[in-house]
Amino acid sequence: MRTPTRRRTKSGKTRWQARVDAKGKRVSLGTFASKKEAQAAIAQHELKVGAPAPTTTVREYAGVWLERHPRGESTHDTHEQKVNSVLGLEVDDKPLGDYVYSEFRKTHAKQLLAVLMDNDHNKGGIMAIVRSLSAMTTDAVEDEVVEYNAFSKLTKVISRMPAEEAEPRRIFPIEDLKKFAHCSPDPAHVMTYVLTGMRLQEAFTLTHADLDAKNGMVRVEDHAYKRKVVKKTKSRSKADSERWTVCPPELLAMIRKGPAHISGLLFPNDQGRVWDKAAFYRNIWTPTVEAADIDPTPHECKHSWISHMVASGVSIDDVSEMAGTKPETIFRVYLHSTGQSIEKAKAALG
Repeated sequence: MRTPTRRRTKSGKTRWQARVDAKGKRVSLGTFASKKEAQAAIAQHELKVGAPAPTTTVREYAGVWLERHPRGESTHDTHEQKVNSVLGLEVDDKPLGDYVYSEFRKTHAKQLLAVLMDNDHNKGGIMAIVRSLSAMTTDAVEDEVVEYNAFSKLTKVISRMPAEEAEPRRIFPIEDLKKFAHCSPDPAHVMTYVLTGMRLQEAFTLTHADLDAKNGMVRVEDHAYKRKVVKKTKSRSKADSERWTVCPPELLAMIRKGPAHISGLLFPNDQGRVWDKAAFYRNIWTPTVEAADIDPTPHECKHSWISHMVASGVSIDDVSEMAGTKPETIFRVYLHSTGQSIEKAKAALG
């Protein structure tokens, strides 16, 4: 691997130039503020052109891994997120990303597992991270960056770990959730999750054309992915089919109260585009929780909506159709006691 060249600018600042040989010519990859950055640029270039170096670090390889070994869009994003989330974790007093990949041993992998457990990652989260690291290391073996996969048998260790007791979903009274929505920077947006049973990514893509004010319904046919509208949504029977759910007058009035955006979106972000999840939580949901007396999650709004709909006498099939969830899933996952039938039970017994 070539070594960066030190240069001094006219203002007296030191800069490092990354240069490589390409097709018989010396080519510059740019000028960097530090030697480390320039060296990383050279390493990534050599990986891209198929010349892995024995001194490649975990971070350098992670930067080009999915370019060399492409995955599907969803798998790509998952691997990228999981691997990047741990590159800064210290393993034996050294960040994981700074290890020379070929020097990363099974003992280091076990130490990383201990760090993840100490950081309160749950079993499922740890398994997902290790699977992504194992997939990356398998490809690193193929690229001759490392000799063996230090993570290959770690999944068996994790599978033997005791499973955590899952926290039950909380069910909130609809009136409490309505008050919660009114504490939001965007009340109509949050109220949509309270009164329609929609998922986050479904509401992100709603437009004015999806509203049927006459019949009090709203159409769900798209969902958001990476701030883009994808013509596909989860459904009870067909993955690509649209569905309709209720849009009560209260919600309709709140939506009409807000200004119509040129994009047509009901709930655009500050740039007039589709929200992404992280920005939505940061700018809408978290401020709402901080201003309110309760702290539901968007998914707990869906659980509450389904439970109250069924408790009010709406048929499982109709709830399933509106929520885009299979009836058996509603029975197994979403139904919770609302306490609405206790008085009826007392009355039936005299």
